[in-house]
Amino acid sequence: MNKKNNKITLLEVVDKCIITQHTEAQKEFSLSSGAENKNRDYLHLSRSESKDLSLPKLIKLCWETEFDLSGIVQISSSQDFSGNVWEFAAAQGENFVFIHSLRPDTDYYWRVVDSDKQQVSEVRTFRTADEIPRYIYVEGVSNVRDIGGYSACNGSKKVKYDLLYRGGELNSHMTATLKALNFLENNLKLRSIMDLRTADELKNLPNNGHALSNKVKHINIPILAYKQIENPEQQKLYAEVFRMIINPENLPTYLHCWGGADRTGTFVFLLLALLGVDEETILHDYELTSLSIWDIRSRNGEWFTELKTALRKFSDADDFQTQSRDYFMSCGISDMEINKLQELFLTDI
Repeated sequence: MNKKNNKITLLEVVDKCIITQHTEAQKEFSLSSGAENKNRDYLHLSRSESKDLSLPKLIKLCWETEFDLSGIVQISSSQDFSGNVWEFAAAQGENFVFIHSLRPDTDYYWRVVDSDKQQVSEVRTFRTADEIPRYIYVEGVSNVRDIGGYSACNGSKKVKYDLLYRGGELNSHMTATLKALNFLENNLKLRSIMDLRTADELKNLPNNGHALSNKVKHINIPILAYKQIENPEQQKLYAEVFRMIINPENLPTYLHCWGGADRTGTFVFLLLALLGVDEETILHDYELTSLSIWDIRSRNGEWFTELKTALRKFSDADDFQTQSRDYFMSCGISDMEINKLQELFLTDI
């Protein structure tokens, strides 16, 4: 067979279509604006405790060839594929792949090449729907998403994508597959893992809990959640995490604890508040963990109520942004460092 004469014909998805990456369950749980759905009881929607609803919808791309070949789908937001290119390899004998975890509201271009990259198909384009949050598919792990995409500062700014991912641990009670770890390192291009677990949680794990290669820094700062933020020792640790987050050499980073729910949820709540994301959005982002395989998280729950009570000990303000600012400043974080966070994580709309 002359591979150069083996034409690759793209089938699906059709050119210039809009692709949704949210499942129906996630759409039901999605953020709403306006009074119509403001008080909707999201947490009691129909769900199966045995099914992980935090996983994004996988998008099938398929093609056909005259002769069998091992195809590789290349995807880029650059029409000439000069930028960052993601590759998804088809299994032997199959002419399709499932893609995932793309940035919302973005034009993408895709093509298929053979394993030797001698034969290249036509290029097609599609646009991802403007759906927030951006769920990330890490096979073997629940509750992973990008903190980016949220409107901030009364709509004048937006939180950047591709800087901070949050989720569950990668190599203990849940174990990311090798394919998923390669995706984190090579596609999302992580520079660091921000591990919030304790020494007891790490002591029996290989490589002291570090799941990726040594090219990715493993930073372990064992914070506690909710009302524990008021402890002086915890204030020091929260400041440490904050300073790691504002170091560009550590970004993009993957922030995780055990399930990506409580310790991770508490820190991300404070971070989004400090970035000027509106309060309803922040509360809803915390509750999104309810879609994962873990238990329900509610803004009205005892733990979260204790967090709000603890914050009031550091601030007389009623709004989350000022409360978070006052809290971090009590931890020793300066105005300059807070401004650096906002410069790093916010972009104009």
